[in-house]
Amino acid sequence: MGDNIEAIAEAIAAGRDDINTVIANIQAARRLLERFGDDLFLATEQADDPILARLAAYLALKGTDGYNEIGYQCAWGAQGSPDWGTLWGIKQKIRDFTPAFVLKICMKGDFRWLGVECHAPNRALPEDLHTRVRARTMVVSGVPVLAFSPTDVETSASACAEEIGYAASILARELLAMHGIEPPPRQDFRPRG
Repeated sequence: MGDNIEAIAEAIAAGRDDINTVIANIQAARRLLERFGDDLFLATEQADDPILARLAAYLALKGTDGYNEIGYQCAWGAQGSPDWGTLWGIKQKIRDFTPAFVLKICMKGDFRWLGVECHAPNRALPEDLHTRVRARTMVVSGVPVLAFSPTDVETSASACAEEIGYAASILARELLAMHGIEPPPRQDFRPRG
């Protein structure tokens, strides 16, 4: 995907004299957009806030649970859960709260929830990804919730999507362990307490 994004940037930067580069890169951009279908546009539109739209775009383009690309669900609950994979939606109610984003990590009828909020205050966070994700996490109604500040998303939405993917990967490993496919995860991103 990085090659496609670079091709788009190159097409934008190319001068009128380099029409072949522009055409080739526009074709690369078209292939990228076809790959994602309408999810990118629907997710960013549903976010209805520039900060949430930015993070939604990165989740649509680069979101993963460590094993699979995560699938955006515009009509939450309209489709069943996958046998193995992760769904995500915007402002969907889980238990008694509605986070900005919700991820449902699924495995053979079992699932784990992960909420994501975008309003945490600015604060200095550790460099280590595991420690940073633990410092960002709170638990609401038994659901782990990662909290990002608007500045975090503006500075690096890609890094935020990576942290979300890391947290989802641990929950996915829990499900794999529960089904005897992998050993239990050695690290848990959720705060102790």
